[in-house]
Amino acid sequence: MNTTQRSQDIFEDVGDYPKPPLIPLPEPGDLESMERMGIVLNHSSRLIIYGMFRLSGFNTWYKVLPDHLEDILRTNNQRVPGLFLPLISATLTLIDDPRSMTPAQRAATLIFGARRLYEDLLSGKFPADTLSGKPLEMGQYPNLFSTSLVIENKRVRMYKSAKTTQITVVANRKFYILEIGDLGKETGFEQLTEAIDQLIRYARQNPLKNDEPPAGYLSAASHDTQLRVFPKLQQMPINQASLNALRESFLTLCLDTDYTPNDDAEAAKICHSGNLANRWFHSSLQIVVFGNSKASLICNFTTYLDGNTMMRGASEIYQRAIQQPLSSDSVDLHPSLPEPKVLTWRIPPEVRRQCRQDLALVLDQQPATFELDGIGKKAFIERKIEPVPTFIAALQMTTNRLTNQPGKITQFLTLTRYRCMDLTTAVVSTNEVLEFANYMNGKTIDPAKSQEYLRTAIESQVQVSRKARKYLNLPIAYSIFVSTLHGLKAWWAMNTYNASLWLLKRMNLFHPAPQEILVSHPEIYPEIPVVGRPGVRLSYLRYYGLHYQILDDKTVITMMPGVPWIIPNVEFIRELRWSLEQILGIF
Repeated sequence: MNTTQRSQDIFEDVGDYPKPPLIPLPEPGDLESMERMGIVLNHSSRLIIYGMFRLSGFNTWYKVLPDHLEDILRTNNQRVPGLFLPLISATLTLIDDPRSMTPAQRAATLIFGARRLYEDLLSGKFPADTLSGKPLEMGQYPNLFSTSLVIENKRVRMYKSAKTTQITVVANRKFYILEIGDLGKETGFEQLTEAIDQLIRYARQNPLKNDEPPAGYLSAASHDTQLRVFPKLQQMPINQASLNALRESFLTLCLDTDYTPNDDAEAAKICHSGNLANRWFHSSLQIVVFGNSKASLICNFTTYLDGNTMMRGASEIYQRAIQQPLSSDSVDLHPSLPEPKVLTWRIPPEVRRQCRQDLALVLDQQPATFELDGIGKKAFIERKIEPVPTFIAALQMTTNRLTNQPGKITQFLTLTRYRCMDLTTAVVSTNEVLEFANYMNGKTIDPAKSQEYLRTAIESQVQVSRKARKYLNLPIAYSIFVSTLHGLKAWWAMNTYNASLWLLKRMNLFHPAPQEILVSHPEIYPEIPVVGRPGVRLSYLRYYGLHYQILDDKTVITMMPGVPWIIPNVEFIRELRWSLEQILGIF
């Protein structure tokens, strides 16, 4: 292992946290999860699947999997390449620090907050996540720090640096490496603030030259472009040296001091998609600070940061940042920081054009974040209905009414109750949800019958979510199996799988549904008023994606329309509010 790397584990074992149980494995004959992926189960399809398991070697591997399950889950990366990062990463807007401060001070407080969180995590002082008193998986939190994506030999992997004394700073579209030392020991708050302030002024006085393309676009391009372009760029020593430096940074600070967003929604949109030349999306954590000292974070999902980890991590960084004193009596004890190192690049013009073309297809200028005032947890609880599945039912009503066809809603679910597990998904557009949506979109509505339909729809969502969390599903297990193989064995296992699915399709026994609607409702923290990917269109969805947070008195939604989706966000949200009001009105 490269000595500059601290670990190659996806889920790091730090802080001596209690471990949750391993996820159960289904019996090989339990094909329920194969059915959920669109396979029609009958005698013929079962024979084909069992034959695939046997011929590929999966059955033999699966028998000994329990003995190696934790090691495999801890190290197996199921998220690469995942490089079209504005469509995958998430922005989390932070509320303002209650103190008046400069952008440099706000940046310094957040960097100190991140450092304190990392120290608490390593020492075990950071309280573990729990559910009903039981521990949850904590191995994703270290991925917030000194972690990035690297492209080597046309392949993508996570790189976890052992270095914590360096940060990347992106200012006025130029990249700098700033050595910050050991914060709080070698380096005081005033010294870091002064260094950032000087860098802001230097970057303003030394902009990119007209013939110097900004390197930030490289990390925002489509993954096909990146896999094609980066190997060529790395053949030039000047580029390779800059990339090598970036991978060793504790985090990335993006200084957007020319922007002064008026509110949290505007801050989120500028942060995520409004200044892509001033970002480095390969970093697992980017702190974006604006000219009026508003701030947001960007967390890289591909570096194994799930929504709940992002939300709590951002909240904890904020809490530590606002406790950081803005002045001290020991300024003279700490020398000034070294001059930042300017990173240089050689990027052919055609590469810049390709990056811009990729982004032009997915950038979206319409409003993306909305608040449904008066529709929150209180309104649902007063009517004794569950907020999340009721929201899904309203979403189904709205989609069906606008498209004249039943859209398939897939919801993210967390699996952190199990060791070294992250997320799964469940299709929550059950027959009962569709039946309720059709009835509510009809001409005549009987309140008593509507309530019965809704409660049945809610229960059906509970059941499908419970099944999705029941055990490791077989398609994922097979994917992990293939990733553990090499050479001819990997080729044989993958092609056996593809041939089996092709045969099932020919026999009309496999109906893979397109990804249409993808929704997520991460844990709520008051320090993060907006979460999502505002300002982009999702190329992998037919309809739309959205993040939603159901607060006490309102629901906050960030919309990400699919590339083919033509209904304006404002119209969709207006129709969704109407659907929710209809549901609340039947009680």
